[in-house]
Parts: sequence; C-alpha cells; structure tokens
Amino acid sequence: MLRVLSLLLSCVLVFLCSQTPGKAFGEEVAPEALSGAEAGPSASPAASSASAAEQGEQAKQERQAEQANQTAQVQKPGLERVISIRGSFMLSPKSVIFSADGSRFYVNALEGLKTLVYETASLKLEHVISHEFTEEDAGLFLNNESTAFDYTYLVNRAPEARNCFGGKPVESVLTHADRYLWVTYYRRTWDPRATSPSAVAIIDTQTNSIVRVMPTGPLPKMLAASPDGRTLAITHWGDNSVALMDISSDNPRDFHYVGLLVDGKRSDLRTMRGDRDRVCGHCLRGTVFSRDGRYLFVGRMHNGGITVFDVRTRTCLGTFRGVDPTPRHLVLSPDGTTLYASCPASATINALEVDKVLESLATGNTSYHGRSLAVGPDGRTLALSPDGRWIYVACNRKAQLVMVDAQNWKVVDRVPASPYPVGLAVHPDGTLVLTTSQGRRGRGGHVLDVFRVQGVEPLPVQAPKQTGQTEQKQEQGTDEKAGEAGRPEAAERVDTLSTW
Repeated sequence: MLRVLSLLLSCVLVFLCSQTPGKAFGEEVAPEALSGAEAGPSASPAASSASAAEQGEQAKQERQAEQANQTAQVQKPGLERVISIRGSFMLSPKSVIFSADGSRFYVNALEGLKTLVYETASLKLEHVISHEFTEEDAGLFLNNESTAFDYTYLVNRAPEARNCFGGKPVESVLTHADRYLWVTYYRRTWDPRATSPSAVAIIDTQTNSIVRVMPTGPLPKMLAASPDGRTLAITHWGDNSVALMDISSDNPRDFHYVGLLVDGKRSDLRTMRGDRDRVCGHCLRGTVFSRDGRYLFVGRMHNGGITVFDVRTRTCLGTFRGVDPTPRHLVLSPDGTTLYASCPASATINALEVDKVLESLATGNTSYHGRSLAVGPDGRTLALSPDGRWIYVACNRKAQLVMVDAQNWKVVDRVPASPYPVGLAVHPDGTLVLTTSQGRRGRGGHVLDVFRVQGVEPLPVQAPKQTGQTEQKQEQGTDEKAGEAGRPEAAERVDTLSTW
C-alpha cells in the first residue's frame, strides 16, 4: 500500500513540474534565455509602457537635435540676393552709398550722367539728379571758376563754354552730418582724353539739388573726409596728385582748396594718349584718413604700394610696399588700427596694421608685410560692416559678392552677382549689401543688386556725426531743423525688409 502511495505522489510531482516550461524545479531561469515580452522585467505590461516612453523621448531628442542643426545652418553668416533693380536711369552705375541712418541710398549712373536717390525700405526711386550744365547754370560756378591750382585746358574750348558740360559721376562721400553729398566727375563730356580740369558737384541732400560745382584736377575719382569733418581729399587718378580742401564752414560757397599733395611727380598731361583708365601715372585711387586725421593713405594701382602723406605738414612720407600688387580700394577698421586693401590683379585682399605701416616708412625697415587672403579674381570695391566684423568684396570678372570673416580671416560665403559688379555699400545696421554692375565693354551692367545678410544681428544705427560749424549751430539751437535730424533720438533703425 505504501509503495502504491509513493508511486502516486511521484507522478503528481512530475506532473506539477511539467506545468512550468523552461524552468527546472527549484532553479531560476536566466532572462537572456527568454525572448520577446518574456525577457526580464519587460514581461509585465508596466515595463512595456516604460520602454515605449523611453523610445519616444529618444525620438523627440533626435528631432530637436535635427531642428537645432537646421537652425544653426540658417543662422550661419551668409548672403542671399533678394532683388535686382534696373531702369531707364540705371545706366552704367559706378558706385553707391548709404545715408548714415540707412533710410536712403545714392547711385551714381556714370553713362547716364545722373545720381539716383532711392528710399531703402521701399526701394522706390525718389529723385533723379542731373549732372548736365548749360549757361543757365552759371550761378553754380562761383565767379565762373573753371580751374584750380595751375591746371590748364588742353582742349580748344572757349572760356565761356567750359562750364557747359555733362559730368560723368564716379564716386561719392557725405559730409556735414549727411547734409552734403559730394560727387566727382570722371571727365567733362567735351574732354574725351580727360587731360583738362574736371569737376566735383556738391548736392544738398535736403533739397536733392546741386548747390555748387567746383573745378578739380584731371580724372578725380575717390573722395575722403577727415574724421573731424573739416578737410576733404579728392584724389586725381590722372596725374599722381591729391587735392585738399577746407570744408569747415557750413556754407558751400566758403569751401576752398588749401593744398595739392603729389606722389613723386605730376604727369605731363600734354603727352597723354590712349585709354586714360590705363594711362594714368601711378593711377592713384583708394583714399582714407587715419583715425586722428593726421595721415592720408592712397593706393597706387599701377606701380603698386600705398603712399602715405602727412596732412599736417603736407609732405609725402613715402610708399609702403608690403602689400600685394594693384591696391585699389582702401578702408579703415572702426577702431582705426587696421587698413584693408583690395588687390584686383592679385585676387586678394590685404590687412595692414596702421602702426606698422607708419613705422616701416619712418625707419626704412621693409620687412613688414600685411596679411593676404585670396578672395577671387578682380576684387574691386570692398566695404566693412559697421562693427568691422565682416568684409564684403565685389569681384568684377567672377561676378560674385564675397563675404569675409575679418576676425578669423577666412571667406565664409560667395554668391553670384550681376555681371561685372564694381560699386559696393553696406547698410548702417549691417543687414543689407548693395552692389552696382557697371558693365564691361558693352556687355552686362545697368543693374543694382540687393543682398540680404543672414546670420547676423542688426546693429544699432547712429545719428550722423555733427562736426565743425554744424555742431556749434545745433548746440546753440540756431538751426532747428538740422538740430532735430541730428539728435540721437531721431536715429531709428530702418526696416529695410518691410516690403520685400
């Protein structure tokens, strides 16, 4: 009987053990030996839910990382061309300049003999200023003046007809808290070889009208105003000279020349033949004052180097050679420590330490050379963002606008521009860049391109700096209208993209 009971008990135990698959009696099963939902703690519904939550969180983090990466790409500094402006007056635009508050810009249409005034926010053409003069405009020429210094006319032109001409507008500068816009004329229309005196127009920006025309030397191109606003330099491409003018008065009738700086020797204009863009001596062009106004730096495109003048003593200190060939356009960093030069034939831009340039000329030590950066063939005009962080270069033959990080000294972007860009301007808030495409030998040109700068924060726009007599009058309250325009609270950032 006992043997039968023992046998039955053994059968029961065997049956019970057979109801727990994969698990020997009294032995734990390793989780990795199981599969699917039976593995470890996830075998329970609560564990399955926790795993799904983790996967969802991970997917969310991946999406956020991707969005952040896309945002970083959008915010990366760069350029985007947003519009190209053409029109019947946009004939061979040579240069462009913004007003100090950025509300308008001025385009010099060289072959059209016009200066075009645009409103920035709407890109609307507001005014067209003509540079054609007849006998009825004699009042614009003080005492019928038609020459300066000892320049003579080599074109057989009756004296009474010398001031009847069309002026080909080249470059511009604003002075007197943006009250006056100065425009140089490449030549007078009846002087095809550009060997006789040319002229510069003074435009009152409040009325958009020319208030005076002054004679210059041959082929005046660049203009530069001293930091204190009292002296204007006009560089003559045609004969190795730079004219200095006293503009300390508020009255244009009081402006007058005070000296002529010469780089080496003035060219003999009687022997000039051929293309005056090439037959031009040293071909002086880029012109900029040092921050204290004592020194004037002038680029020599033909024979190379940057000539430095002492404005106070009106002497030539010499020519600095530690720069790449064909320096064309010069700009100074906002802090006055660095001089930048575009070098078209070298396909580079240079950065020069001002103190070392002056030291090199003072000591005769020629070992110093500035930094050079390749930007592309035929880089013409260059311009800085107002904070000095970004450099923009118009590459003429390549038809590109190049953006350079001045701090890290590298190209960060290059975008297509209309064929043969030459002029360039940056909005005071740093968000827009304009280029003018003049054309080349009858091809291309007649376009102004507008570019948006991406990945940079807009800079605060400052009111035009008051200098000289203008400043004194505004402090005294004698010029109420000008005073209102010059106060800091009147300077507001223009929404340059509001209508695009």
